[in-house]
Amino acid sequence: MGRGRPGLSPGVCTRPERAPEVLAFVGRADIRQALTTKALLKAGWESVLMKRNEGLRRWSVFLGCCLLCWAMACPCKDCGKQEVCDNPAGCGPPECDKPEGCGPPECDKPEGCGGPECDKPEGCGGVSACDELEIPAGIPRTLVSFGKRTVTRSGGSAPMLVDGKFRDAAWVADVGDWVAIEVGGGMEELLLTWTSSGNYDHPEIRYGAPASYRIDTSVDGTDWREVLTVVGNHVRVRTHRIPFREQRWLRFEVLSKEGTGPEFGGVNGIRIDEIELHDNSDGKVDVWFFLGDSITAGAFTRDASQSPAFATRVWAADPSRYPLQMNGGYGGDTARDPGGDRPHSLARLRQALSENDGIRVVALALGTNDFGDIEGYRSAMTALVREVQGSGKVAIIPRIPWSAEAGRAEATQEAMNEVVDALTRDFGLPKGPDFYAHFKANPHHLLGEEAPEWSRPDWLHPNVEGNKAINCLWAEAAKTL
Repeated sequence: MGRGRPGLSPGVCTRPERAPEVLAFVGRADIRQALTTKALLKAGWESVLMKRNEGLRRWSVFLGCCLLCWAMACPCKDCGKQEVCDNPAGCGPPECDKPEGCGPPECDKPEGCGGPECDKPEGCGGVSACDELEIPAGIPRTLVSFGKRTVTRSGGSAPMLVDGKFRDAAWVADVGDWVAIEVGGGMEELLLTWTSSGNYDHPEIRYGAPASYRIDTSVDGTDWREVLTVVGNHVRVRTHRIPFREQRWLRFEVLSKEGTGPEFGGVNGIRIDEIELHDNSDGKVDVWFFLGDSITAGAFTRDASQSPAFATRVWAADPSRYPLQMNGGYGGDTARDPGGDRPHSLARLRQALSENDGIRVVALALGTNDFGDIEGYRSAMTALVREVQGSGKVAIIPRIPWSAEAGRAEATQEAMNEVVDALTRDFGLPKGPDFYAHFKANPHHLLGEEAPEWSRPDWLHPNVEGNKAINCLWAEAAKTL
C-alpha cells in the first residue's frame, strides 16, 4: 500500500471522500474555490458552524491538513495517477518502494523497509520462497562423520571436527599430530573434505591449512594402512575419494606446514575446523565447486550467520541429496588473465579439477572484477566453460550481481549479463541464479555504510542477508540439476 510523505503520519495524509465537483479541479489555484462550494456543504460544514468552538477548531485543523496533503501530493486511494513516486524515508534507493500507482502494489514493502522483513513477494525480486524453509530433523543420509567418536595423538578428542560447524572452534595441531575418526563399517567408499576456514581465499594456506598430510584407514583403530599422501598443498579445502571396504576408522595426519614465520602460518599452526565424510558407496555424492571472487569467498564461509547454507538448503528441498560444497572464492579474481604472479582463474580451475575427486558441478561465479571489458569477459568465460565441459563436468554461470558502486553504469552491467545469457544459451548450460535482478530489487542486501572502514561505502559486496540470499538462490538453481 502507498504511504505518506516523510514527516506526515498516515492520518494526516488520508483525504476524505470528495464530491465529483472537487475531483474535477486539477490546478492548485482552484482548491480554495472548490472547498467553498457544494463539496464543503456535503462534508457537513454547516453543522460544524453550529457546534462549540472546540469542535470548530478541530474541524479547521482537519481541513487544513487536507489542503496540505493535496499540495504535497500525498498518496491516497482516491488520487488517481500518482504525481510523486519517491519512496518513503528510510527505504534506501527509489527502487526500494513506490506508493500506489507507481508500480505493482503487490511489490510494495512493509513499514521499516531495510531488513529481511522487506523482502518482496515472488515476482517482485525477493527471496520469499526461501524464507519459509523448514530444515528436516536428523542429519543427511550420506553424511557419516557427524558426531562420531574422535581420538587424537595426545589421547584427547576433537569433536569440533565432526560437529557440522564452520568458522567456529577448530582442531589446533602441529606437524606430526593426527586425529582418527571412528566412522563405522558397511561402506565401500568415502568422500572426504577438510576445510581450514582461517584462510579467506581459496589459494591460501598460511592461516592454518597443512602443506602436506597423509590419510590412513583401519579396521580396528590400531593397525593402519596408507591410502594417500598429499605434498605441496596450496589451498584451504580439498576433497578425496577414500576406498573403505571392510574398514571402520579413518586417520588424518599433518606432515608439514608452510614456512615458519607469521606470514606463513608458523605462529598460527594448523587449524582445521571441519572434516566431512560422505558415504559414496553408490558414487552419487554431488560435489559442487564454486569458482569465484570475493563475493563467492564471503558467501560460502558456512558460518552460523549464513545458516542454512547451500548444501543444507538442497537437502531440505530433497532429503535424498546433500551436496558436498567447496568454496573456491578468491578476492579480486577475474575471468580474464590478470597477468603477473596472481593465479589465473583458468589455471585455478584446471588445478581444482585435477586435485579434487568427485566434482560434478562447477559454478563459474566471475565477472564483477571484469567490469567494462565485455569482449574480454566473453572470451575468458568461453574458455572456462569449455574447460569444464571438456572434463565431463557441468558448468553453470550466475548472472553478475547488480551493484550501486560508483562508476558501475547500469547499461554496462546489463551488457555484461547479456554475455552470461548468451553463454548459457549457446553452450546449453543449466540456468544459473539471477543475482543481478535480486540485488537490484533488494539493495538492502548489499554492504553500505556498515561496510568495513577500508571499503566504505561499499554497495558491491553482500551483507549477511545478501549472503543468505546467494545460498538460497544457488539452492533453487540446483533443483534443475
